[in-house]
Amino acid sequence: MPKINSLYIEVCVFKKDKRKILYLVLKRSEKDKIFPGIYQIITGTLKNDLRNKKTENAVKAVLREVYEETKLKPLRMWILPVINSYYVLTKDTINLSPMFAVEVSSESEPIISEEHQAYKWLSYRGAKRCLIWQSHRNALKYLNDYLIGKEDWGKFLEIKLNGIRR
Repeated sequence: MPKINSLYIEVCVFKKDKRKILYLVLKRSEKDKIFPGIYQIITGTLKNDLRNKKTENAVKAVLREVYEETKLKPLRMWILPVINSYYVLTKDTINLSPMFAVEVSSESEPIISEEHQAYKWLSYRGAKRCLIWQSHRNALKYLNDYLIGKEDWGKFLEIKLNGIRR
């Protein structure tokens, strides 16, 4: 029976530019062993402290991964009502990833890490076309519908840097 893991996070980063909402997509490095050269949202792994037998919490992992992969600093952050799931044959694991959204300043431009070779700020339609994984497109749709007022999805839970608020 496959083991179930929840050691990953995924993040839709966006900024509001005048009246437009732009979404960040990152192109994975061609040197990456898994899915080289594809566009994606930010993904990351929770860090384990083996000495203290503790795992980083998801919110801290989001903030760390966004900074490590882009040097961007979030203005606001939300939990999206989406959990991504996927199976990894080589490890016989089912992986569950909570999805988050982060807003950055309209003037923000990422400084990408070696994990990626390029980035684009795109409209919802452009980002949706660029992303190959349905789970990323679904998360983007939830977020975009919420931001344009089409749906409230139960008023996403907004996370403050020093606590949680609605």
